[in-house]
Amino acid sequence: MKYWDTVWHKEDIENYKHYIKGYENVKNIMVREFQKYNCHVVCDAACGFGANSLILQSNGFDVWGFDISESAVWITKELLTPYGIRKEQFKTASILNTEYPDNFFDAVAVRAALDHLCVNEFNRALDELKRITKENGLLYASFDSLEPDDTELEHSVLEDGSFLYTDESRDGLLFHYYSDEDIQKVFRGYEILGMETDGRGNRHLVVKSNS
Repeated sequence: MKYWDTVWHKEDIENYKHYIKGYENVKNIMVREFQKYNCHVVCDAACGFGANSLILQSNGFDVWGFDISESAVWITKELLTPYGIRKEQFKTASILNTEYPDNFFDAVAVRAALDHLCVNEFNRALDELKRITKENGLLYASFDSLEPDDTELEHSVLEDGSFLYTDESRDGLLFHYYSDEDIQKVFRGYEILGMETDGRGNRHLVVKSNS
């Protein structure tokens, strides 16, 4: 929470307007699988500045979203209202307690957020996202690669192996690296519909709940 409070800055809205344009009409594994399984109502969990939301909105999905940062939610609303999103469908909330009803969404998308939780919170978040998704609903998730800066910047190592950064550039950020094998393990109770690795080594996958 400490870190994300410092990341998003409302005064940088003009810069975000420049970056957000590149996400319109993107066709990626998330879009392909969500369309293939006829998903319509989708949640952008930990929405950040709304990149995933615009991908989904511009591909015809009914997008709802939340982020733990109030500033991030404000930025998403300001950026995406011109693209047709409804501001009332975005709110400030924790991924551990979204306060959405059970079985509300056809699918949930969470981009580069689950690996910024400690292992215990990761499991709680996964349970929460499963709760708000319909039976046999889909989940898109992405996991960052391990880059040189990740190990070189000043940090402490928690008992579960997560890095907690103390370097000024990442002060308060928590990062837990998941290998491909780790990802297979944490989604053992799901059917993995597809998994891709992008040019930066980040992994993107879509899974379906089996219950």
